[in-house]
Amino acid sequence: MDSNRTGGQGSDTHSDGIPRGIEVLVKKASVDPAFKALLMAARSKAASEIGLALDASEAAILDLAAAAQLEAIIASTRVDPLKKAAFLARRRP
Repeated sequence: MDSNRTGGQGSDTHSDGIPRGIEVLVKKASVDPAFKALLMAARSKAASEIGLALDASEAAILDLAAAAQLEAIIASTRVDPLKKAAFLARRRP
């Protein structure tokens, strides 16, 4: 298990087929405009800004996705209002 991943989880896929690291980044981007701009510009490198380790396949997916596709994914992503604060939190030092 990779303890740098959110929730201490290792490389895994969410039940809807989205890799967990990408899911975290997209959800954060959907509620945090500054992080969305960073994700669009830096792609997989944005993960380190929030202390999230991506595996090689997650990084490749993010780095190779068309900008319009990533924008559409972020725009269609919904975050439970009760969990929104967690995605707005800044990285812990």
